[in-house]
Amino acid sequence: MSLLLTALLRAPSAAPSSLFSHAPAQEIAPVSNTTEDGVSIDSTQEPGSETPPEILNMQGNREEVPTHEAADSQEEQAAPSQDSEPAMDTLQAQVDALRIRASELPEDRELTEQLAVEAEQLADTLMAQVAFVEAKQCWNLSYELRKKYVGDEDFGLVPATIGHAKCDWNLELHEDAIAWYQHALAITDACKPESGDEKWSTKENILRGLVACYLYLQRPEEALGYSHQAYELATTAFGAMSSQALWSAAQLGETLRLGGMPEQAQTFNHKMFEICLSQSGGRQALCGLINKDDTQQQPPTPTVTNDPLPIRFWPTAPRKPEAILLCVHGMCLHSGGYQDFAKWMNRKGYFVVGVDVRGLGSWMSSQGQEYLNLDACIADITSVTAEMLQMFPDTPVFLIGESMGGGIVLQAAAENADNLAGVIASAPAAQRFKRGKETLRVVLQMTRGLDSHMDIAKDILPRATQNNELRQKWAGDPLARRFLSPRELISFQTFMSANAKRARSIRTLPVLVIQGMRDQLVKPRATEKLFASIASTDKTLIKLDDREHLTLELSQFTPQIIDMLIRWIDSHRSAAQAEMGVLYPSHSQFCPFETVHLPVGRLAS
Repeated sequence: MSLLLTALLRAPSAAPSSLFSHAPAQEIAPVSNTTEDGVSIDSTQEPGSETPPEILNMQGNREEVPTHEAADSQEEQAAPSQDSEPAMDTLQAQVDALRIRASELPEDRELTEQLAVEAEQLADTLMAQVAFVEAKQCWNLSYELRKKYVGDEDFGLVPATIGHAKCDWNLELHEDAIAWYQHALAITDACKPESGDEKWSTKENILRGLVACYLYLQRPEEALGYSHQAYELATTAFGAMSSQALWSAAQLGETLRLGGMPEQAQTFNHKMFEICLSQSGGRQALCGLINKDDTQQQPPTPTVTNDPLPIRFWPTAPRKPEAILLCVHGMCLHSGGYQDFAKWMNRKGYFVVGVDVRGLGSWMSSQGQEYLNLDACIADITSVTAEMLQMFPDTPVFLIGESMGGGIVLQAAAENADNLAGVIASAPAAQRFKRGKETLRVVLQMTRGLDSHMDIAKDILPRATQNNELRQKWAGDPLARRFLSPRELISFQTFMSANAKRARSIRTLPVLVIQGMRDQLVKPRATEKLFASIASTDKTLIKLDDREHLTLELSQFTPQIIDMLIRWIDSHRSAAQAEMGVLYPSHSQFCPFETVHLPVGRLAS
């Protein structure tokens, strides 16, 4: 534990992290100017000044941005109780009651079967409450009860065997999980269940569980064979465009990437992209008339589904897009949060694509891929960018990200600037309010294990917005992940803390940074400091006076924000298309400047 804490709390110079280090934010001197639209540019704030910057509110009156201390105080009052998780003794009491009933059970097969089913149902409930120790006891009880009347290779033992493996996975007992998955695989191969589909679906889940364990243990060479088996089984049993093939292709691509085979990984990333296209209506429906003359390759028959997809499309078909906007969401959200934003941008001729960050959104339903994986997300962005440029080779691509997504797109842009026309990052800084409180929660949670789960949403939501309706909408979204492990949170902080370093690598790409000045989650001054570190001379910082943390997702944009984005994109779209040798008239010219204060008005409807 002491070694873990030492690594966790090491000096900022070794691993800068907003969660574990404190550095004063640097002020930026705005350029004094006024745009043609009458948007005022603040020139009152001097570099290094300790006076809170002034802003224009919607009534045109000047007021102060809340200081860090004031925001911290407000957040302290708004923060919910930390004792909302179910009491462990209550959960254990439920398990103990089942065990007592099992010990008093007469020799009756029907009653034994009923109690085994009860144990499995309670185990499912406990797993949903991330009570994996108690759930594991229930799976053990079910396994023991069922074995009284069946052989070692009876298919009825498989649910308890897989459940036990999943609990071991979540309890960091990965070698034990592998042993249980291997046992489940042997049963599945030996038996003949009533439904063939049930057998194939179960076997595919077991194989993917094995892959997840080996990848976690950094043994991709042992995972590769199982991953190939899972993909072949999914395509054979369920179809090349099925959801099973989608998730198996995604996992196989990641296995190959981690195994040092990036070209082969790209093959399966392409398959994942094609399946998402197919399940969204098909290439022809999404691209409209653009590819009607392409007779060299017939697209697969669309298999439209309502299942959540890791890549979402909001096309402009049959109209050719003027630009492609690739959007990345924030923590505890998913790409569907951009739906209303995408519809507005579609009206302006922009094809919008959303990607789920690995471990969040739709990835939560993919066994073995539920853990936060930001490096893989950057690989996804690079892959999807290449796919979209193949579909629309003369169309500029812009990355858009908010909060965590803002940090991701900045780092993706640093790696892949040649294929991009620009990047837009909203609230991308790593430094947040209440860092000490966050650190303490993570350290305390580590005593339960690096992979134990803690509810981070109850800390994020009160600071992300003061709007109760928005909080409820956010909290009630089944794709909004609430629980993350200390290991994932440390990985997240390490990644986000590299934003400034990576921003210095963005030398020529146009960058637009947006920050809500009433943000009580990410510190606005930290975003200003990050903006200063961007090396590109074509950069713009827009301060939104009356906006909270979110300005683009969950319908938190306004017509003024949309107009500002369109003006910026159109200006740089024209420049990018000129470099491609394709000229389209720009809707308006956008003069680059450093900092704008903008009263943004009411939300768009």
